[in-house]
Amino acid sequence: MTEFRVPSPKELQELRKQVGLTQSELAERVGISQSLVARIEKGQVNPSVSTLKRILNVIEEHKHTHSSLSDLLKWKGQSKLNPLIWVGPEDSVRRAVILMRRHGISQLPVIKRNKAIGSISEGTIIKQLMVMDSQKVFSLSVQEIMEPPFPTIDIRDKVETAFSKIAAGDEAVLVLDEDRPIGIITKIDVIAFTKP
Repeated sequence: MTEFRVPSPKELQELRKQVGLTQSELAERVGISQSLVARIEKGQVNPSVSTLKRILNVIEEHKHTHSSLSDLLKWKGQSKLNPLIWVGPEDSVRRAVILMRRHGISQLPVIKRNKAIGSISEGTIIKQLMVMDSQKVFSLSVQEIMEPPFPTIDIRDKVETAFSKIAAGDEAVLVLDEDRPIGIITKIDVIAFTKP
């Protein structure tokens, strides 16, 4: 049996504010009055367990569907401390493979002068290995086998925008901040971030 921890009134208020919901919006989605939300947050009323669970479910759902890409990148661990992993067009395929393996990723953007000019993935490399000697493949430059760049999305967009692009068939999307690549979001990132 899963243990259910009851948040304090202050914690509920902070959770609501963190996801950008007003008391009225939360009340409407939960199916209670705004005044009841206010009284719960002030500690004047102890809600039933079912009401509390509905409140927490609405907050959690809103968090994942209305989060920005910045929130997702922070959750993923991509920040100034954990920068985007990429290769240049002159880098060898061997270097791309080493980076993918070291970081546990399956694709990389190809970047030149802060602009995405292509992409390389495990699939791209496997296609080459099927028609060419492995030594030759690994000594090729990335630009010789790279594919078109990943679609781009602005850091200020919502997670739903990335979800839509990935649902349409893109393997990944490149996140830009003022046209500068700063992160990458893949299918598994969106799935994991939006899970209930």
